[in-house]
Amino acid sequence: MKASFLKGAAVLSFGAFVSKLLGALYRIPLTNLIGSEGIGRYQMIYPIYCLLLTVSSAGIPSALSRLVAAGQCPERAAFRFFVPLGGALTLLMLALSLPLSRVQGDESLQSGYLFLAPSVLAVSAISVLRGSFQGRRRMLPTAVSEVSEQAVKVAAGLGFAFFFRTDLTRAVNGILFSVTLGEWATLLWLYLLYRREGGTPKENVPLRRLLAFTVPVTLSAALLPLSSFLDSVVIGRLLGAYRADAVSRYGLFSGCAMTLVSLPSAVCYGISSAIVPELAGERSGGKVFLALGVTIFVSLPAALALWLFPREIASFIYRGLDGEGLAALARCVKILSLSAVLLPAMQTLSGCLTGLGKPTASALFLFLGCAAKLACQIALIPRPEYEIFGAAISANVGYLVAFLLELLYIIGRILQKRRKIT
Repeated sequence: MKASFLKGAAVLSFGAFVSKLLGALYRIPLTNLIGSEGIGRYQMIYPIYCLLLTVSSAGIPSALSRLVAAGQCPERAAFRFFVPLGGALTLLMLALSLPLSRVQGDESLQSGYLFLAPSVLAVSAISVLRGSFQGRRRMLPTAVSEVSEQAVKVAAGLGFAFFFRTDLTRAVNGILFSVTLGEWATLLWLYLLYRREGGTPKENVPLRRLLAFTVPVTLSAALLPLSSFLDSVVIGRLLGAYRADAVSRYGLFSGCAMTLVSLPSAVCYGISSAIVPELAGERSGGKVFLALGVTIFVSLPAALALWLFPREIASFIYRGLDGEGLAALARCVKILSLSAVLLPAMQTLSGCLTGLGKPTASALFLFLGCAAKLACQIALIPRPEYEIFGAAISANVGYLVAFLLELLYIIGRILQKRRKIT
């Protein structure tokens, strides 16, 4: 059973890593085609989309996989609740497209929201199907669907970006529409596979039982995209008060620097997944510190490379940047190199807290980290000597706060268990 679980975790981790790697490599030609201004517009729309996805789908795969593995059939309840929820959130995104674009200070963003909105419905259905497969210990469909989804997005996105390269608004709209194409193509493939394997939900699980699993996970998962959306508003507003190129600077920070810094988290994804069942009944804490040690061992070389050679890495990957743009990106990468260790470490400790039966604590610590990041942004970004680099410093502070709170809580819990034993 242990070997089977670790194999499944490795499959999911590999699929997630390939998907994230494709996404990171995608930014290279994309940045060359639409520049930091286009990337900035894309990044201003994407966080609210991620937030709606979290509400409509984040807790579904884990909840369904637990119930299916226990011999129950919750798919019917899941389809009846989450697919209409995804449809409602799609309509909400369509309705809020203009108000959101006005809040973000650029009404041309409205059309981007319209092209992206239909994918929210598709992802809700995709999550139900993935949860069903994972509950039957079939991890390969999830991994393959993640990679194929990203491949469609990359191919279509680059095609639209190249075709509309002389019209920035149309190019960004095409790139966002490619996300919708990727999601609907993935949904079609998963549904056909599900039906071919005899997937016809017969039994029903009470909705309250399904929600009891999904709500806590959803609340925790919603914090990061919500924080990213607040970043797009706060950073854009504070920076725009004294810089005309605020959107471009935000694009360098969020679309380029954070993409590089987030790669180690993808490599370490399997660790945070595999540690959850291993901590059942754990009293010594040895497995917690083993998982954390492996995470740091894997992510530290990447962090050191980003700190020592930020300009070389940035210029190699984002060849379309030069001059002040390249210098700003390199400085952001150097500052954020600390987060290349903090992010995967925080991810692993969050998995540890879930394994220890304390997912709510993980959500609380992440919330406090996001609050600390926001406070630093308000203090630093309005000062011209910090400008966008204040956002990078704030990100480090937020991740550090969440990591330390998680670590101290876990240490305290382990010590408490040891005292009970003795």
